[in-house]
Amino acid sequence: MLTITGNSPKTIAADTILVATGRAPNTKKLGLENAGVELEEKGAIKVDEYNRTTAENIFAVGDCTNRLQLSPVAKAEGHTFAKTVFGKKLQKVDYEQVPSAVFARPEAAGVGMTEAKAREKFGETVKCYRDSFQPLLSQLAEKDEQATIKIVVEGESERVVGAHMVGEHAADIIQSLAVAIRKGITKQDLDETIGIHPTIGEEFLFKSL
Repeated sequence: MLTITGNSPKTIAADTILVATGRAPNTKKLGLENAGVELEEKGAIKVDEYNRTTAENIFAVGDCTNRLQLSPVAKAEGHTFAKTVFGKKLQKVDYEQVPSAVFARPEAAGVGMTEAKAREKFGETVKCYRDSFQPLLSQLAEKDEQATIKIVVEGESERVVGAHMVGEHAADIIQSLAVAIRKGITKQDLDETIGIHPTIGEEFLFKSL
């Protein structure tokens, strides 16, 4: 039995519990200290915003650093490194706009700022729109599947700074919204966009959200 505390306490019967505690870079036997490369806590290689280590001619990307441990992020860091060093054009990764997902049942995904992070940065100008619903396809199939969506907006323009979802296809939906959020989409832009029916994603475009 698993007991969850907090705002929504409940007890869940489970056969197996997975505890994800993260990973630590395996850098102990690389002899980095001999090359002048400094390490941070848990063995992560210290790098600047352009992936350069404390040794001017050595760069590091991916899970050996202290950034997001995601394959697409490592790939993006590799691209920016190549463009910076070989293309002679300074580039860096925007870590605030990286979408991520948990592939459980149901899926959970998000991109941009959480409500807490947004309020920490923008204060009282932050507003949130939420909706919990049963997708139409689930209703037709008589399945008890629920979905929850939330967008975080800032300022009079209600620029979207974060989007989050729990429900089927959350990863695909949030991944698509990531492009729009990077380009400065507003709540009004979402309201004025016509969705595809019946889909779960159309709920992000519903004016009463």
